[in-house]
Amino acid sequence: LDKWPTMTKRELGPISYDMVSRDKEPPQLSMCMIARDNERTIEQALLSVHPWVDEMIVVDTGSTDRTPEIAERCGARVERFEWCDDFAAARNASLRHATGDWLFWMDSDDTITEENGRKLRALPASDDAQRVHGFVLQVHCGSDDAQGKTVVDHVKMVRNLPEIRFEGRIHEQVLPSIRRIGGEVGWTDIYVNHSGADYSQEGQAKKLERDLRILSQDLTERPSHPFVLFNLGMTHANAGNCQQATDYLLRSIAVSD
Repeated sequence: LDKWPTMTKRELGPISYDMVSRDKEPPQLSMCMIARDNERTIEQALLSVHPWVDEMIVVDTGSTDRTPEIAERCGARVERFEWCDDFAAARNASLRHATGDWLFWMDSDDTITEENGRKLRALPASDDAQRVHGFVLQVHCGSDDAQGKTVVDHVKMVRNLPEIRFEGRIHEQVLPSIRRIGGEVGWTDIYVNHSGADYSQEGQAKKLERDLRILSQDLTERPSHPFVLFNLGMTHANAGNCQQATDYLLRSIAVSD
């Protein structure tokens, strides 16, 4: 989804994960996360990334469980944000609280392995970091076998600049703001595992209701935006609403360039 608008895969050469500047302190790296009622997964997420970042920011959007307490116990700084059916607004709140030179965002049900964590730690001091405003990492969803895993590209690490912010109420994107300031992104082989999603019937029904509600608001605000129409089409397709899915996807194609 982070390929919208269409990204040109600019080959920057191999990432030099071991390249560290010797004449100054290495850039600081902040991890930014939003969370709500994620006590089941957030501890594992934070413990996996803690060794590889200089600070962890968790913006809680209204938990009624132990999520904030667990986050603080794991070493995160917890800030509060009143939920307003806008994922971009919540994510941008987490970016504003971060103090690092580079910002890495992850979800509360993501984890990162030691190998990928070491690469992540070295990335801000790499040669490529001097030339780009963000880096594409992968999110691996599902099992590791060929049939069960889905791989998604996301711009998950960005410079800490006020001009670089997320947009879109849901399926929020940071790439458009990078493009607007003439920035480029680099490609890496680093990935996080997205393995804590709630796939129960109740959990999926709740997610579908939320997504359609927020997408409806997004459509009111941006009625001809191809990405909003695309997301509505895909969400209805996942719900089995084939005719509505077709209608939205055709509208998306019609207004896309």
